[in-house]
Amino acid sequence: MEMEKRILGALNHIQETLTEQGETLKEHGRMLSALKTGQEELKAEIDGMKRQNAKEFSDIKDRLENLEASYDVLKDETWTNKRDVYRIKNTLGLK
Repeated sequence: MEMEKRILGALNHIQETLTEQGETLKEHGRMLSALKTGQEELKAEIDGMKRQNAKEFSDIKDRLENLEASYDVLKDETWTNKRDVYRIKNTLGLK
């Protein structure tokens, strides 16, 4: 009879331990699910930021190309104006 009580006590203890571990496992599963969802949201946000940065970089690159073209035109016009001024000075004898 004493042996049966010990065995039943041990079985009850094992059952309680399994129940506690099952609850812990469920809690960990919920935590991991929340972490996974959070990571997916962050990844989507980062992907959006990457796309936005690529678009802004493309816009900046286009503006820079336009500025370079404008600079070349301005340089040519300045050179032409300097030549014209030099010719006028020579013509008027203001050299």
